[in-house]
This record gives sequence, C-alpha cells and structure tokens, in this order.
Amino acid sequence: MVGGHQNADIDCVILAAGPGSRMLDLLTGGGGPGSSAVNAKCMLPLAGVPLIYYPLKLLQSNGFKSAILTVPDSIKTDVSKVLDKYKLEIKVDIVPIPMSKEWATLDTLRHIQDKLTARDTLLLSCDLITNASLKEVVDFHRSRASGLTVLLNKPVADLKAQVTPGSKTTKYKIERDLIGLSRDSLCLFQAEADVEDRIHISSKLLHSQPNFTIHSNLQDSHLYVINRNSLEEHLLNKGMSTVKGELVPRMVANQFKKKTSFNNNSKDLGIGDTNGGVIEERPATLYSLQTSEPRTKCYAMTTDLPTIRVNNIPNFWLAYKLIKGGQLLPQLSTFLTSSKDETANVDEKCHHADTSFGAKCQVSGKTTIKQSAIGASATIGEKLKITNSVIMDGVKVASIVNITDSIICEGASIETGCEL
Repeated sequence: MVGGHQNADIDCVILAAGPGSRMLDLLTGGGGPGSSAVNAKCMLPLAGVPLIYYPLKLLQSNGFKSAILTVPDSIKTDVSKVLDKYKLEIKVDIVPIPMSKEWATLDTLRHIQDKLTARDTLLLSCDLITNASLKEVVDFHRSRASGLTVLLNKPVADLKAQVTPGSKTTKYKIERDLIGLSRDSLCLFQAEADVEDRIHISSKLLHSQPNFTIHSNLQDSHLYVINRNSLEEHLLNKGMSTVKGELVPRMVANQFKKKTSFNNNSKDLGIGDTNGGVIEERPATLYSLQTSEPRTKCYAMTTDLPTIRVNNIPNFWLAYKLIKGGQLLPQLSTFLTSSKDETANVDEKCHHADTSFGAKCQVSGKTTIKQSAIGASATIGEKLKITNSVIMDGVKVASIVNITDSIICEGASIETGCEL
C-alpha cells in the first residue's frame, strides 16, 4: 500500500536540474543566456506558481510523505522558499547539482545513489503535470513484480493545430516514441528520431512475444518506477548517461536476454568497461517482491487522463490553458486560477476574473484582466485589457494597452498604446 504515514518502501525522486534548453525564450526573456530572468526551468512560473510546485503537490496529494529533489546548485535557497511559501507538507531533501559538470540524468542518479535505500524508486521529471494517480502506478508496478514500469499517456492536443505565442517562424519538433506493447507488457521502446529506415526487432523478442503492437501515438510521461536492485546494476555502467535515451531502452531489451549479474567486489565489476563485470548468467524471470535479486520484467501503464510535460513553449501554453480551463488539476483550479498573494496591490477599480496575482505586483484601476496570471513585482498601468495571457515577474505594462493570448517574459516593458 502507498500512502498513510510513510512512503511504504519507495524513494521518490524529482529530477529538476535540467537547463530547459527548449524554453530559453521564457527563461531568458528572449535575451539569450545571461539575461536577467528566471534562472532555472523548475522555477518558471506557470499559472501563478513555479513549475516545481506541481510534482511536489502531485506526490503530496497521492499520500507520499517525502521526496528527493535535485536542483541546480545556484537555486537551492530559492527552492526552499517555494516549499515554505506554498505550505507544502511533504518532506523534501533538496540536493544541489553542480551545473558546471553538465551531468545527464543518470549521472545525477549516481550522485544521489546512497540516498536510494527503498525497494523501488519512483522517478519523475519536474515538468510533469498529470491527473493520473501515482498510487495506482506504484500499485500496478508491484502487482506485477516489475523491474521497470513506465507511465504512458495519449496526447492531450494536436500541437500542430495550436496557435502558440511567439515568433511564427519558430518550428517546434514533435517528439514521438515507438512503443511495443503486448497488453501491458513493454516489449519495445525507441525514440522515433533514433530509427532510420526500419525498426530492428531481435529474434529473442519475437520468440518471447510473437504478438505485440507498436504504437506511435503514445507519449512517455517521464514517470518511471524502477526496482532498486535493477537500477543499481545499470548505474554501474558508466557508459550510459540518460534515463530516457539509454536506461529505459536497455532495460526493455535486456528482459529478453540472459541476465548479467554483478558481484559487489569492485575488483570484479570491470568499472572501466562499459559492459560491467559478468559474473554469471541466469535466465530472465519474474521475481518475488521479497527477493533481493534484480527484477527484469518491464510493463507500461497507459492513462487516458490529461497528462502533459511542460518541456517546450507550445506545451507551456497548452498546460496554462488546460489549468485555467479546469481540465488539468481540477482539484487545484480555484487556488491556481484565482490566487492573490497577500502583498499584491490590486486597485479596487480593477475588474478581474480567473486571474492570479503574484507577490508585490501593482495593478492600477480602470483595467480589465481575465483568465491571466500576473507575476511578482509586475506593474500594470490603467485603462488596459489583458486576456488569456501570462505576465511574468517584473514586467512593466504602461497605460492604454491591449494584450491577448500572449506570454510577456520577465523584465519586459510594454509601452503606452501597444496591442499584442
């Protein structure tokens, strides 16, 4: 059982040290690296709260009492303030990651490996927002004695048909995966970008699973439950650096091979060899929950509930609209769409609806603001209209301005008479 008063022998890890390279226009205000703006993807405000709030609240609402959170070393203090400001009750171990080393996701897991002591590890990205139940995912994982369980989701919208704020010349590449499923058994996992003309399917896979379907319309949510013993084996392979691109495909492929075992003696590990040290072979099988042996079977749980990764500007805009519309996180819709910080100064003659106001923002009278988010320390002039837009921290908007369906990046100034 998950929930209750403790994490029931599972470590929750949120990976939040990524640089957000696909969202630089939002992180730097369009001014390029070094601009005075949001300095980390996990602190990017979405619907009035930092992005990191969502996975923490997701874990808390599913009954988890503690989590390990990896963040850029430069913002550890800022993240601590988020926990206090939004009164999150979950106990968080914030681990700073040295950004100068440019670690990938598996490098980060190696860094915190000593903290992973539970039977399973629940791993999720800081940009995941979902209505799916994490408790159900963990229960699914354990009911099948799975080595790896992946949460899959169906796209919530067609990004090609969506109008996204920003330059019309910018092309956003849609990432797709080729996922082979035999019912809920995960047989194949490859990024479409890694496939050229044809998909290689091994004879061992076909022998084990002669009938399975390859899907291209399912998305990897970047939420994984991994057996700790299985994870530790793969962390020994220093030749792998990423969870999504290397660990998951390797674990899926390895379940159809004879399993490689590692000895705890470092002399036998062959750490300099990317294949590790081969001590013995045993056939892949389904292990008991009580055994210390690594489990090899891989499964996928597919959710029909709204799920999105805020990893690019179109998804940022889509998530904002879904949250404002109540389709995403409906249980938080009142808090997220109508929250007003106690230090916000909003003139009584300002007409507003479904709008959040950040700390120390100044909003003049004779204004109309609907379905929008006003960032901290933003200054909003009079006689203007803002609709369905995101005004980030420190923005200055002069009088007689009309802003619709727009994202105004941190520190920007909008002059009198502008229409966006």
